[in-house]
Amino acid sequence: MAVSAETKVGVFVIVGLALLLAGTLIVEDVNPFRRGYVLKTYFDSVEGLMPGNVVTLAGVECGKVKGMRLADGRVEVLLQINEGTIVRSDSVATVAIQTVLGGKKIALTMGSQKRPALEPGDTILSEETKGIGDLATELTQRLADFLDESAPKASTILSNLEEASNDLREGKGTLGRLLTDEALYDDAAKAISTLSAAGEKLDKIMEEKGPEITRIIEDLAEVTSHIRAGEGTLGKLLLDDEPYQNILEASRDLKEITTIAKDLAEERTGDLESFLAAGPKILEAADKLKQFIDSIDEGEGTMGLLLNDPSLYNEAKALVAEIRGAVEDIREQAPAASFVGLVLGVGQ
Repeated sequence: MAVSAETKVGVFVIVGLALLLAGTLIVEDVNPFRRGYVLKTYFDSVEGLMPGNVVTLAGVECGKVKGMRLADGRVEVLLQINEGTIVRSDSVATVAIQTVLGGKKIALTMGSQKRPALEPGDTILSEETKGIGDLATELTQRLADFLDESAPKASTILSNLEEASNDLREGKGTLGRLLTDEALYDDAAKAISTLSAAGEKLDKIMEEKGPEITRIIEDLAEVTSHIRAGEGTLGKLLLDDEPYQNILEASRDLKEITTIAKDLAEERTGDLESFLAAGPKILEAADKLKQFIDSIDEGEGTMGLLLNDPSLYNEAKALVAEIRGAVEDIREQAPAASFVGLVLGVGQ
């Protein structure tokens, strides 16, 4: 059976339309048989966003932008969410840059696992993102505000700097004098010259006394090496542990003696307090004794006269002599009296 030309043209047109439809679906990445659900969100501006752009959840692709339309002064964006993707009720949608080369996407935050999942047709919360122009405008405004606020301070600083520079030119203050006073410059030059001369003298001394200084340094090095080796008295003091132990024992003995002395002092505290309490009476008695001794020295009273009057001493001496004579007479007469008594019977 022959196929007519009209049939061939019809088949060709139908196949072409089918290929065109398939290409369109591939380019737009729209699959009418894809299963999922649609959510809505609203923005004031979606500049650069197009249907078919990617929708991501926490950075992972989860759908496509299905379409956009104006609604009540805002832009309503329909999101085709893949089947099995759960979007929480507190998730937030923003218009974000997809790649560094450009392009936009809808980025969804993960949301809280405790919040319920959105149902098909629900609205996702949105958050406006600032474009480059908005950021530039905001930055410019902030810079202008900063300059407005800083202008008085900057003016004051410039004025102070100008005043300070004038003072420096006029030689005011220490720094001004340093910059303008030639005498200070001459003094500085002289000081530098003096230091240079001192350096030359030091170089000369090093040339003349260099060997001696080197020898002294070598001797010091040798002495320190002997000390490190523990040689000599100083080396033994530094390295020998015995002197340290002796000092430690002496310190312990001294501590023990101090403790004993402290205990004795605590034991005698009562006696010491009694002695200190009796101190005024002792001083009073000592003062009275001194007065008595002074009065005796001055010949006052009986004792003073006995000690200081020579006539009393002579009379007492004569009296003692007379008493001794009387005693001797009695002793001589005692035998005769005894004999007479015996004769007369008195002794009976």
